[in-house]
Amino acid sequence: MTDRQRFRTKPVIPDHNLFYRRVKFLCIHSSFAGEQNIDLQMSHGTAVRLKKRITELNLTVEQVLSLTPSELIEKYFSND
Repeated sequence: MTDRQRFRTKPVIPDHNLFYRRVKFLCIHSSFAGEQNIDLQMSHGTAVRLKKRITELNLTVEQVLSLTPSELIEKYFSND
């Protein structure tokens, strides 16, 4: 496996619960508010990309709350 192939693997999310909290927060608030929330540890780019993907998937807070963190990650990274 070359270095280029190794970097094309599925993205690694180090903390499923932090990702879950970020998505739940951004379903309700703006990406700017997500950047300002110190507990979420998000940069501008991360907040904007997450918010964009949430709107692409048409996720609501109720849908997010009905999923486990692992299910949310699978849905987020699916190519559907």
